[in-house]
Amino acid sequence: MTEAPSGAQPPTEGAGPSGELFPREELAEEVGRHLDAEDRRQALAPWVLALAVGLLALGLPTERLWGPMRLVTDAAEGGRSVGVLAALLRLLAQSDALTIESAARLVTALCAGLTIPAMRSLLATIGFPGPLCWAGTALALFTPLTLLGATSPVELAPSILGATLLARELFRLRPGMGPRAQWRVSSTLLLAVLLDPANLLLLPAGALAVARLAGRRGVPRWAPGASLVAVLAWCVWILLGAGEDPGGRAVDALFTSMLAGASGPSASALLAWLIWAPIALGVGWIGLASLLMGRRSPEESPPPRWVAAWCAMALVPVLGGHPGQGPALGLLVPIGAVGLADHLLRIEDADRARGRARILVGSQVLLGALALVVLRVTDPVRPWAERARRVLEPSDVVIATDPAHLYWLRHRFLLEARDPRREEESQPTGRPEGRLVLDDPLPDGLVRPGDGDDRSALGTGRR
Repeated sequence: MTEAPSGAQPPTEGAGPSGELFPREELAEEVGRHLDAEDRRQALAPWVLALAVGLLALGLPTERLWGPMRLVTDAAEGGRSVGVLAALLRLLAQSDALTIESAARLVTALCAGLTIPAMRSLLATIGFPGPLCWAGTALALFTPLTLLGATSPVELAPSILGATLLARELFRLRPGMGPRAQWRVSSTLLLAVLLDPANLLLLPAGALAVARLAGRRGVPRWAPGASLVAVLAWCVWILLGAGEDPGGRAVDALFTSMLAGASGPSASALLAWLIWAPIALGVGWIGLASLLMGRRSPEESPPPRWVAAWCAMALVPVLGGHPGQGPALGLLVPIGAVGLADHLLRIEDADRARGRARILVGSQVLLGALALVVLRVTDPVRPWAERARRVLEPSDVVIATDPAHLYWLRHRFLLEARDPRREEESQPTGRPEGRLVLDDPLPDGLVRPGDGDDRSALGTGRR
Protein backbone atom coordinates (compact mmCIF):
# COMPACT_ATOMS: atom_id res chain seq x y z
CA MET A 1 0.00 0.00 0.00
CA THR A 2 1.54 3.34 -1.07
CA GLU A 3 1.50 6.20 1.35
CA ALA A 4 0.68 9.70 0.32
CA PRO A 5 3.68 11.99 -0.04
CA SER A 6 4.47 14.15 2.91
CA GLY A 7 2.52 17.43 2.88
CA ALA A 8 -0.02 16.27 0.25
CA GLN A 9 -3.68 16.85 0.96
CA PRO A 10 -6.20 14.11 0.23
CA PRO A 11 -8.60 14.93 -2.61
CA THR A 12 -11.69 16.74 -1.49
CA GLU A 13 -15.00 15.00 -2.17
CA GLY A 14 -16.83 16.65 -5.08
CA ALA A 15 -13.71 18.30 -6.51
CA GLY A 16 -13.07 18.32 -10.26
CA PRO A 17 -10.35 16.44 -12.17
CA SER A 18 -7.85 19.16 -11.21
CA GLY A 19 -8.60 18.64 -7.53
CA GLU A 20 -10.15 22.08 -7.16
CA LEU A 21 -13.30 22.45 -5.11
CA PHE A 22 -14.67 24.88 -7.72
CA PRO A 23 -13.18 23.90 -11.10
CA ARG A 24 -13.64 27.12 -13.10
CA GLU A 25 -12.04 25.95 -16.33
CA GLU A 26 -13.91 22.64 -16.46
CA LEU A 27 -17.19 24.38 -15.62
CA ALA A 28 -16.63 27.00 -18.30
CA GLU A 29 -15.88 24.31 -20.90
CA GLU A 30 -19.02 22.36 -19.90
CA VAL A 31 -21.18 25.48 -20.13
CA GLY A 32 -19.61 26.30 -23.50
CA ARG A 33 -20.35 22.81 -24.84
CA HIS A 34 -23.94 23.07 -23.61
CA LEU A 35 -24.41 26.47 -25.27
CA ASP A 36 -22.87 25.23 -28.52
CA ALA A 37 -25.20 22.23 -28.54
CA GLU A 38 -28.17 24.53 -27.87
CA ASP A 39 -27.11 26.86 -30.71
CA ARG A 40 -26.88 23.89 -33.07
CA ARG A 41 -30.36 22.74 -32.08
CA GLN A 42 -31.76 26.24 -32.55
CA ALA A 43 -30.12 26.50 -35.96
CA LEU A 44 -31.30 23.06 -37.08
CA ALA A 45 -34.88 23.30 -35.81
CA PRO A 46 -36.18 25.70 -38.52
CA TRP A 47 -34.79 23.49 -41.27
CA VAL A 48 -36.39 20.37 -39.78
CA LEU A 49 -39.70 22.24 -39.60
CA ALA A 50 -39.18 23.44 -43.18
CA LEU A 51 -38.81 19.84 -44.36
CA ALA A 52 -41.96 18.84 -42.48
CA VAL A 53 -43.93 21.75 -43.95
CA GLY A 54 -42.79 20.93 -47.48
CA LEU A 55 -43.78 17.27 -47.17
CA LEU A 56 -47.14 18.19 -45.62
CA ALA A 57 -47.85 20.65 -48.43
CA LEU A 58 -47.12 17.97 -51.02
CA GLY A 59 -49.39 15.52 -49.20
CA LEU A 60 -52.36 17.90 -48.91
CA PRO A 61 -52.73 19.57 -52.31
CA THR A 62 -55.45 22.14 -52.99
CA GLU A 63 -57.32 21.33 -56.19
CA ARG A 64 -59.22 24.59 -56.56
CA LEU A 65 -58.00 26.71 -59.43
CA TRP A 66 -56.89 30.29 -58.87
CA GLY A 67 -57.61 32.38 -61.93
CA PRO A 68 -55.88 31.32 -65.16
CA MET A 69 -53.13 29.43 -63.25
CA ARG A 70 -50.48 31.40 -65.14
CA LEU A 71 -47.49 29.64 -63.59
CA VAL A 72 -48.44 26.23 -65.00
CA THR A 73 -49.94 27.42 -68.28
CA ASP A 74 -46.96 29.66 -69.10
CA ALA A 75 -44.57 26.80 -68.40
CA ALA A 76 -46.61 24.34 -70.46
CA GLU A 77 -47.37 26.63 -73.40
CA GLY A 78 -44.10 28.55 -73.50
CA GLY A 79 -45.63 31.89 -72.53
CA ARG A 80 -43.45 34.93 -71.91
CA SER A 81 -42.84 35.65 -68.23
CA VAL A 82 -40.46 37.80 -66.19
CA GLY A 83 -39.65 35.26 -63.50
CA VAL A 84 -37.55 32.12 -63.65
CA LEU A 85 -40.14 29.68 -62.31
CA ALA A 86 -41.69 28.83 -65.69
CA ALA A 87 -38.28 27.89 -67.11
CA LEU A 88 -37.50 25.90 -63.96
CA LEU A 89 -40.76 23.95 -64.29
CA ARG A 90 -40.02 23.10 -67.91
CA LEU A 91 -36.60 21.86 -66.87
CA LEU A 92 -38.02 19.69 -64.07
CA ALA A 93 -40.77 18.32 -66.33
CA GLN A 94 -38.21 16.94 -68.79
CA SER A 95 -38.08 13.97 -66.45
CA ASP A 96 -40.83 11.42 -67.01
CA ALA A 97 -41.47 11.38 -63.26
CA LEU A 98 -42.93 14.91 -63.17
CA THR A 99 -45.58 16.78 -65.08
CA ILE A 100 -45.62 20.56 -65.28
CA GLU A 101 -48.18 20.84 -62.49
CA SER A 102 -46.49 18.31 -60.21
CA ALA A 103 -43.21 20.19 -60.73
CA ALA A 104 -45.02 23.41 -59.78
CA ARG A 105 -46.38 21.80 -56.62
CA LEU A 106 -42.87 20.61 -55.73
CA VAL A 107 -41.42 24.11 -56.20
CA THR A 108 -44.16 25.87 -54.26
CA ALA A 109 -43.92 23.37 -51.39
CA LEU A 110 -40.15 23.90 -51.32
CA CYS A 111 -40.62 27.69 -51.21
CA ALA A 112 -43.18 27.35 -48.42
CA GLY A 113 -40.73 25.26 -46.42
CA LEU A 114 -37.85 27.69 -46.98
CA THR A 115 -40.04 30.52 -45.74
CA ILE A 116 -39.86 29.03 -42.22
CA PRO A 117 -36.11 29.59 -41.61
CA ALA A 118 -36.32 32.88 -43.55
CA MET A 119 -39.14 34.14 -41.34
CA ARG A 120 -37.39 33.13 -38.14
CA SER A 121 -34.19 34.80 -39.35
CA LEU A 122 -36.18 37.96 -40.14
CA LEU A 123 -37.61 38.14 -36.62
CA ALA A 124 -34.23 37.34 -35.04
CA THR A 125 -32.60 40.07 -37.15
CA ILE A 126 -34.99 42.64 -35.70
CA GLY A 127 -34.04 41.48 -32.19
CA PHE A 128 -37.05 39.52 -30.96
CA PRO A 129 -36.25 36.83 -28.37
CA GLY A 130 -36.37 33.15 -29.35
CA PRO A 131 -39.92 32.32 -28.14
CA LEU A 132 -41.36 35.33 -29.99
CA CYS A 133 -39.45 34.37 -33.13
CA TRP A 134 -41.13 30.97 -33.06
CA ALA A 135 -44.54 32.50 -32.28
CA GLY A 136 -44.26 34.94 -35.20
CA THR A 137 -43.09 32.16 -37.51
CA ALA A 138 -46.05 29.97 -36.52
CA LEU A 139 -48.47 32.85 -37.05
CA ALA A 140 -47.04 33.41 -40.54
CA LEU A 141 -47.09 29.67 -41.33
CA PHE A 142 -50.78 29.23 -40.56
CA THR A 143 -51.91 32.38 -42.33
CA PRO A 144 -54.62 31.31 -44.83
CA LEU A 145 -52.63 32.89 -47.66
CA THR A 146 -49.50 30.94 -46.70
CA LEU A 147 -51.39 27.64 -46.47
CA LEU A 148 -53.08 28.23 -49.81
CA GLY A 149 -49.80 29.15 -51.47
CA ALA A 150 -48.03 26.10 -50.03
CA THR A 151 -50.65 23.68 -51.35
CA SER A 152 -51.39 25.30 -54.74
CA PRO A 153 -49.27 25.43 -57.94
CA VAL A 154 -49.31 29.25 -58.08
CA GLU A 155 -46.74 32.00 -57.49
CA LEU A 156 -47.94 32.81 -53.97
CA ALA A 157 -45.46 30.76 -51.92
CA PRO A 158 -42.44 31.95 -53.96
CA SER A 159 -43.74 35.50 -53.62
CA ILE A 160 -43.95 35.25 -49.81
CA LEU A 161 -40.45 33.74 -49.66
CA GLY A 162 -39.00 36.56 -51.76
CA ALA A 163 -40.79 39.21 -49.70
CA THR A 164 -39.54 37.66 -46.44
CA LEU A 165 -35.93 37.63 -47.65
CA LEU A 166 -36.21 41.26 -48.77
CA ALA A 167 -37.77 42.36 -45.46
CA ARG A 168 -34.87 40.75 -43.60
CA GLU A 169 -32.34 42.71 -45.67
CA LEU A 170 -34.21 45.99 -45.19
CA PHE A 171 -34.42 45.55 -41.42
CA ARG A 172 -30.66 44.94 -41.37
CA LEU A 173 -29.88 48.36 -42.81
CA ARG A 174 -28.30 50.94 -40.53
CA PRO A 175 -27.31 54.56 -41.28
CA GLY A 176 -23.85 54.89 -42.73
CA MET A 177 -23.51 51.35 -44.09
CA GLY A 178 -21.39 50.99 -47.20
CA PRO A 179 -22.26 50.06 -50.79
CA ARG A 180 -22.14 46.36 -49.92
CA ALA A 181 -25.43 46.68 -48.01
CA GLN A 182 -27.07 48.36 -50.99
CA TRP A 183 -25.94 45.61 -53.34
CA ARG A 184 -27.39 43.03 -50.93
CA VAL A 185 -30.73 44.82 -51.10
CA SER A 186 -30.54 45.09 -54.90
CA SER A 187 -29.73 41.40 -55.38
CA THR A 188 -32.40 40.29 -52.89
CA LEU A 189 -35.04 42.46 -54.55
CA LEU A 190 -34.07 41.06 -57.95
CA LEU A 191 -34.39 37.53 -56.55
CA ALA A 192 -37.82 38.40 -55.17
CA VAL A 193 -38.92 39.67 -58.61
CA LEU A 194 -37.59 36.53 -60.28
CA LEU A 195 -39.62 34.41 -57.84
CA ASP A 196 -42.75 36.47 -58.53
CA PRO A 197 -42.92 39.62 -60.71
CA ALA A 198 -45.55 41.03 -58.31
CA ASN A 199 -42.71 41.69 -55.86
CA LEU A 200 -41.73 44.61 -58.07
CA LEU A 201 -44.34 46.50 -56.04
CA LEU A 202 -41.81 46.53 -53.18
CA LEU A 203 -39.38 48.76 -55.09
CA PRO A 204 -40.58 52.02 -53.41
CA ALA A 205 -40.15 50.47 -49.97
CA GLY A 206 -36.65 49.32 -50.90
CA ALA A 207 -35.74 52.78 -52.20
CA LEU A 208 -36.91 54.40 -48.95
CA ALA A 209 -34.99 51.87 -46.88
CA VAL A 210 -31.66 52.31 -48.66
CA ALA A 211 -32.01 56.08 -48.31
CA ARG A 212 -30.89 55.51 -44.72
CA LEU A 213 -27.48 54.53 -46.05
CA ALA A 214 -26.74 58.17 -46.91
CA GLY A 215 -24.93 59.43 -43.82
CA ARG A 216 -21.56 60.59 -42.76
CA ARG A 217 -19.96 59.64 -46.11
CA GLY A 218 -21.40 62.76 -47.72
CA VAL A 219 -23.70 60.82 -50.05
CA PRO A 220 -26.92 62.68 -51.01
CA ARG A 221 -30.03 61.16 -49.50
CA TRP A 222 -31.58 60.54 -52.91
CA ALA A 223 -28.56 58.72 -54.36
CA PRO A 224 -28.93 55.22 -52.81
CA GLY A 225 -32.62 54.97 -53.66
CA ALA A 226 -32.13 56.29 -57.18
CA SER A 227 -29.31 53.83 -57.86
CA LEU A 228 -31.48 50.95 -56.55
CA VAL A 229 -34.30 51.95 -58.90
CA ALA A 230 -31.90 52.27 -61.83
CA VAL A 231 -30.27 48.88 -61.23
CA LEU A 232 -33.57 47.06 -60.85
CA ALA A 233 -35.11 48.85 -63.85
CA TRP A 234 -32.16 47.76 -65.98
CA CYS A 235 -32.48 44.14 -64.80
CA VAL A 236 -36.23 44.04 -65.43
CA TRP A 237 -35.73 45.55 -68.90
CA ILE A 238 -33.28 42.77 -69.69
CA LEU A 239 -35.72 40.17 -68.36
CA LEU A 240 -38.50 41.61 -70.52
CA GLY A 241 -36.40 40.88 -73.59
CA ALA A 242 -34.54 44.19 -73.91
CA GLY A 243 -37.26 45.60 -76.16
CA GLU A 244 -37.45 42.50 -78.37
CA ASP A 245 -41.07 41.75 -77.49
CA PRO A 246 -43.11 43.51 -80.20
CA GLY A 247 -46.38 42.15 -78.92
CA GLY A 248 -45.75 43.42 -75.42
CA ARG A 249 -46.68 40.04 -73.97
CA ALA A 250 -44.01 40.14 -71.28
CA VAL A 251 -45.03 43.64 -70.21
CA ASP A 252 -48.67 42.60 -70.10
CA ALA A 253 -47.75 39.56 -68.03
CA LEU A 254 -45.81 41.78 -65.63
CA PHE A 255 -48.70 44.18 -65.03
CA THR A 256 -51.21 41.33 -64.87
CA SER A 257 -49.15 39.71 -62.14
CA MET A 258 -48.67 42.96 -60.20
CA LEU A 259 -52.32 44.00 -60.37
CA ALA A 260 -54.05 40.64 -59.71
CA GLY A 261 -55.30 40.29 -63.27
CA ALA A 262 -55.34 44.03 -64.07
CA SER A 263 -59.08 43.88 -64.67
CA GLY A 264 -59.67 47.39 -63.33
CA PRO A 265 -61.91 48.57 -60.49
CA SER A 266 -65.51 47.43 -60.41
CA ALA A 267 -68.29 46.89 -57.91
CA SER A 268 -67.98 43.10 -58.09
CA ALA A 269 -64.22 43.26 -57.56
CA LEU A 270 -64.65 45.55 -54.55
CA LEU A 271 -67.20 43.16 -53.03
CA ALA A 272 -64.84 40.22 -53.61
CA TRP A 273 -61.99 42.10 -51.91
CA LEU A 274 -64.21 42.94 -48.93
CA ILE A 275 -64.90 39.22 -48.49
CA TRP A 276 -61.42 37.90 -49.27
CA ALA A 277 -59.13 40.46 -47.61
CA PRO A 278 -60.20 39.81 -43.98
CA ILE A 279 -59.78 36.06 -44.52
CA ALA A 280 -56.44 36.29 -46.34
CA LEU A 281 -54.22 37.35 -43.44
CA GLY A 282 -56.36 36.15 -40.55
CA VAL A 283 -55.02 37.64 -37.31
CA GLY A 284 -52.17 39.16 -39.31
CA TRP A 285 -54.31 42.28 -39.66
CA ILE A 286 -54.00 42.72 -35.88
CA GLY A 287 -50.23 42.76 -36.26
CA LEU A 288 -50.35 45.31 -39.09
CA ALA A 289 -52.69 47.59 -37.13
CA SER A 290 -50.53 47.31 -34.02
CA LEU A 291 -47.32 47.98 -35.95
CA LEU A 292 -48.58 50.98 -37.91
CA MET A 293 -51.15 52.57 -35.58
CA GLY A 294 -50.51 51.16 -32.10
CA ARG A 295 -49.62 53.54 -29.28
CA ARG A 296 -46.02 53.44 -28.13
CA SER A 297 -44.27 54.83 -25.10
CA PRO A 298 -41.59 57.54 -25.66
CA GLU A 299 -38.75 55.03 -25.20
CA GLU A 300 -40.14 52.66 -27.87
CA SER A 301 -38.91 53.25 -31.41
CA PRO A 302 -41.53 53.28 -34.20
CA PRO A 303 -41.18 51.04 -37.26
CA PRO A 304 -39.06 52.37 -40.14
CA ARG A 305 -40.83 54.63 -42.63
CA TRP A 306 -40.42 52.13 -45.44
CA VAL A 307 -42.81 49.73 -43.63
CA ALA A 308 -45.75 52.03 -44.40
CA ALA A 309 -44.70 52.21 -48.07
CA TRP A 310 -44.42 48.41 -48.15
CA CYS A 311 -47.98 47.97 -46.85
CA ALA A 312 -49.40 50.66 -49.15
CA MET A 313 -47.87 49.12 -52.27
CA ALA A 314 -48.93 45.62 -51.24
CA LEU A 315 -52.54 46.85 -51.33
CA VAL A 316 -52.26 48.19 -54.90
CA PRO A 317 -53.86 45.02 -56.41
CA VAL A 318 -57.04 45.94 -54.53
CA LEU A 319 -57.33 48.98 -56.82
CA GLY A 320 -56.45 47.25 -60.06
CA GLY A 321 -57.60 43.65 -60.02
CA HIS A 322 -59.75 40.86 -58.61
CA PRO A 323 -58.75 38.35 -55.89
CA GLY A 324 -59.95 35.48 -58.06
CA GLN A 325 -57.50 36.31 -60.83
CA GLY A 326 -54.27 35.52 -59.03
CA PRO A 327 -52.30 35.63 -55.79
CA ALA A 328 -52.50 38.96 -53.98
CA LEU A 329 -51.79 40.43 -50.52
CA GLY A 330 -49.10 37.81 -49.88
CA LEU A 331 -46.55 40.63 -49.55
CA LEU A 332 -48.19 41.56 -46.24
CA VAL A 333 -47.45 38.18 -44.61
CA PRO A 334 -43.89 38.95 -43.36
CA ILE A 335 -44.82 42.44 -42.11
CA GLY A 336 -47.90 40.98 -40.41
CA ALA A 337 -45.68 38.45 -38.60
CA VAL A 338 -43.35 41.26 -37.48
CA GLY A 339 -46.34 43.24 -36.23
CA LEU A 340 -47.71 40.30 -34.24
CA ALA A 341 -44.32 39.62 -32.63
CA ASP A 342 -44.02 43.33 -31.79
CA HIS A 343 -47.54 43.30 -30.34
CA LEU A 344 -46.67 40.39 -28.04
CA LEU A 345 -43.33 41.92 -27.03
CA ARG A 346 -45.00 45.12 -25.82
CA ILE A 347 -47.21 43.23 -23.37
CA GLU A 348 -45.43 43.75 -20.05
CA ASP A 349 -46.98 40.82 -18.17
CA ALA A 350 -45.17 37.64 -19.34
CA ASP A 351 -48.06 35.32 -18.44
CA ARG A 352 -50.51 37.56 -20.27
CA ALA A 353 -48.21 37.65 -23.30
CA ARG A 354 -47.97 33.84 -23.41
CA GLY A 355 -51.75 33.54 -23.12
CA ARG A 356 -52.24 36.07 -25.93
CA ALA A 357 -49.74 34.19 -28.11
CA ARG A 358 -51.61 30.92 -27.62
CA ILE A 359 -54.91 32.59 -28.51
CA LEU A 360 -53.46 34.19 -31.65
CA VAL A 361 -51.77 31.00 -32.86
CA GLY A 362 -54.88 28.91 -32.17
CA SER A 363 -57.09 31.42 -33.99
CA GLN A 364 -54.73 31.50 -36.95
CA VAL A 365 -54.66 27.70 -37.21
CA LEU A 366 -58.46 27.59 -37.08
CA LEU A 367 -58.85 30.33 -39.69
CA GLY A 368 -56.31 28.72 -42.00
CA ALA A 369 -57.91 25.28 -41.84
CA LEU A 370 -61.39 26.77 -42.23
CA ALA A 371 -60.34 28.77 -45.28
CA LEU A 372 -58.96 25.67 -47.01
CA VAL A 373 -62.12 23.69 -46.24
CA VAL A 374 -64.42 26.48 -47.47
CA LEU A 375 -62.43 26.92 -50.66
CA ARG A 376 -62.65 23.19 -51.34
CA VAL A 377 -66.37 22.93 -50.63
CA THR A 378 -67.25 25.99 -52.73
CA ASP A 379 -65.08 25.00 -55.70
CA PRO A 380 -67.34 25.53 -58.76
CA VAL A 381 -65.36 23.04 -60.88
CA ARG A 382 -65.49 20.21 -58.33
CA PRO A 383 -68.80 18.60 -59.51
CA TRP A 384 -67.62 18.63 -63.12
CA ALA A 385 -64.24 17.14 -62.15
CA GLU A 386 -65.88 14.29 -60.21
CA ARG A 387 -68.01 13.38 -63.24
CA ALA A 388 -65.05 13.65 -65.57
CA ARG A 389 -63.04 11.23 -63.41
CA ARG A 390 -65.78 8.63 -63.74
CA VAL A 391 -66.36 8.97 -67.47
CA LEU A 392 -63.17 9.94 -69.24
CA GLU A 393 -60.61 7.42 -70.45
CA PRO A 394 -56.89 7.95 -71.08
CA SER A 395 -57.32 7.79 -74.86
CA ASP A 396 -60.15 10.35 -75.05
CA VAL A 397 -59.84 13.59 -77.00
CA VAL A 398 -61.98 16.33 -75.46
CA ILE A 399 -63.33 19.43 -77.18
CA ALA A 400 -63.84 22.17 -74.56
CA THR A 401 -64.00 25.95 -74.30
CA ASP A 402 -64.14 26.55 -70.54
CA PRO A 403 -60.64 27.62 -69.35
CA ALA A 404 -61.01 25.78 -66.04
CA HIS A 405 -62.09 22.56 -67.78
CA LEU A 406 -59.22 22.86 -70.25
CA TYR A 407 -56.75 23.21 -67.39
CA TRP A 408 -58.09 20.11 -65.64
CA LEU A 409 -58.11 18.09 -68.84
CA ARG A 410 -54.58 19.02 -69.90
CA HIS A 411 -52.68 19.27 -66.62
CA ARG A 412 -54.50 16.92 -64.25
CA PHE A 413 -56.18 14.29 -66.40
CA LEU A 414 -53.31 14.54 -68.92
CA LEU A 415 -55.69 14.22 -71.85
CA GLU A 416 -55.60 15.81 -75.26
CA ALA A 417 -57.96 18.78 -75.07
CA ARG A 418 -58.73 21.15 -77.92
CA ASP A 419 -60.21 24.61 -77.81
CA PRO A 420 -62.14 25.27 -81.05
CA ARG A 421 -61.79 29.02 -80.51
CA ARG A 422 -58.03 28.75 -81.13
CA GLU A 423 -57.22 28.39 -84.79
CA GLU A 424 -54.24 26.08 -84.27
CA GLU A 425 -56.41 23.68 -82.23
CA SER A 426 -59.58 23.82 -84.30
CA GLN A 427 -58.01 22.37 -87.45
CA PRO A 428 -58.77 18.65 -87.89
CA THR A 429 -55.75 16.38 -87.45
CA GLY A 430 -57.38 13.15 -88.50
CA ARG A 431 -59.61 10.78 -86.65
CA PRO A 432 -58.51 10.45 -83.00
CA GLU A 433 -57.50 7.05 -81.71
CA GLY A 434 -59.95 7.25 -78.80
CA ARG A 435 -63.38 8.75 -78.34
CA LEU A 436 -64.08 12.33 -79.27
CA VAL A 437 -65.72 13.83 -76.18
CA LEU A 438 -67.66 17.10 -76.32
CA ASP A 439 -67.57 19.14 -73.13
CA ASP A 440 -70.99 20.73 -73.51
CA PRO A 441 -72.71 22.19 -70.42
CA LEU A 442 -76.16 20.88 -71.30
CA PRO A 443 -78.84 21.03 -68.60
CA ASP A 444 -79.59 17.32 -68.90
CA GLY A 445 -76.12 16.59 -67.57
CA LEU A 446 -73.78 13.83 -68.52
CA VAL A 447 -74.66 11.89 -71.67
CA ARG A 448 -72.69 8.70 -72.16
CA PRO A 449 -71.95 7.46 -75.69
CA GLY A 450 -73.80 4.59 -77.17
CA ASP A 451 -72.24 1.47 -78.67
CA GLY A 452 -70.22 2.29 -81.77
CA ASP A 453 -70.51 6.04 -81.19
CA ASP A 454 -67.29 8.00 -80.94
CA ARG A 455 -68.85 11.07 -79.37
CA SER A 456 -70.07 11.92 -75.87
CA ALA A 457 -71.08 15.04 -74.01
CA LEU A 458 -69.50 15.87 -70.71
CA GLY A 459 -72.04 18.18 -69.10
CA THR A 460 -71.95 20.21 -65.91
CA GLY A 461 -75.58 19.84 -64.89
CA ARG A 462 -77.01 17.11 -62.71
CA ARG A 463 -78.36 13.93 -64.19
